[in-house]
Amino acid sequence: GELSASAWYESIGITQNEWISKQRWGTAARYFRALTPMALATEGAKVSTFNVLNGDFKYAILRGIWNREESFGLIASGELVNFDNLSAPLAGGGLYWARTMPKLFATLFNMIPFLDNPKFVDVEFVYYPLSLNSNITAGTSFNLNFHGKVFWTERLFGEAGFGMKQFGFSDTAQNSSLNLAMAYGTVGLGFIY
Repeated sequence: GELSASAWYESIGITQNEWISKQRWGTAARYFRALTPMALATEGAKVSTFNVLNGDFKYAILRGIWNREESFGLIASGELVNFDNLSAPLAGGGLYWARTMPKLFATLFNMIPFLDNPKFVDVEFVYYPLSLNSNITAGTSFNLNFHGKVFWTERLFGEAGFGMKQFGFSDTAQNSSLNLAMAYGTVGLGFIY
């Protein structure tokens, strides 16, 4: 299961400069938790705790009103991975791109009555090469996410997505490591406050 929240700011308040402040900054947070224990390749072994907390700062190189106009930008991100007795705070960066759904796909989705509404899509890629704990050595960790939204009202929307996540790190204090890759799909509801 996953919960997420995001916000885009009209300005950062200290200036109205077009490149520093005005419609440039956004934040996002996500919390993912496995709802059931995960079976491992070792016979009978299960992982009871698997959760990930992400926090992002986004800067729009190409400004656009989120959920309405095209936007492209940079992401600075932190990630805290908890996998049974292993925990790793990681940091990294990436890119995002967002826009209204391309006309070809929108036309196809419009054939389904409850999807015949405005649609918005985004993609983001974040790579986490830095460890924030001296006992943890970062390996290959990244998030690649694709999301699509359909707006049934100005505030209520449905969302579907898919992506890939890779978690890789070593804990020298415990002499343990994690290397886990997953593909996933999501379906959910959202509300704009």
